[in-house]
Amino acid sequence: MQSRQEHLLKHLVKLYIRSADPISSSALVGMDDELDVSSATIRNEMAFLEEEGYVSQPHTSAGRIPTEKGYRFYVDNFLEARTLLEEVEKRFQEAATITDVELVVKRVAKALAELTHEAVIVSFDEDDIYYTGLAYLLSQPEFRTPEQVAYVSQLLDQCEQVMSEISNIVASDETQILIGQENPFGESCALVVSPFQHGFMGVLGPTRMDYEYTLTLMNRATQLLNSMHF
Repeated sequence: MQSRQEHLLKHLVKLYIRSADPISSSALVGMDDELDVSSATIRNEMAFLEEEGYVSQPHTSAGRIPTEKGYRFYVDNFLEARTLLEEVEKRFQEAATITDVELVVKRVAKALAELTHEAVIVSFDEDDIYYTGLAYLLSQPEFRTPEQVAYVSQLLDQCEQVMSEISNIVASDETQILIGQENPFGESCALVVSPFQHGFMGVLGPTRMDYEYTLTLMNRATQLLNSMHF
């Protein structure tokens, strides 16, 4: 992929994450120096990205949206850690003011769900699973129809089995991002998952997740939990 096409994909993904609406060629003109070209040039580059499977065009729109392949390229090449606002850091610190390990983890998970507006799932072990933030997940445009709500409910009904699969994936100490078919929760979802000293924690959302923000928050949450001496 050439530099201009990479920049085009990066900005398309970022715009789509914010808006949930297909992105037109005209919206991308002038987004940075690489894209300071005509709409026709952008359309040609978009056509290339579509042919290569990085974006697709919903039949009801002239705009494009990222595919699973497009999200994966974005995550692997463009993510940058963000600096957390003071109030966000304070929210985590407030959650960790007690000494009961399970309660602290649940409070941190709740804070993570509130900050990301996604669902958060914690596995202490295969038989001890906790989740919070389901209402946030169901408020996303991707999960508002009865069929989509039923889909999410079925996923959570199988939570123990799915988290057992994920425990085999999270073998290292690093936070991992599982997108679409990589994600045992299903191809409509993405999961940012990280181990901590008493299990592992995952943020579950649509593939149209704010990966940079979620990754930054997840790393801070697990860093905080790992620094505590219970």
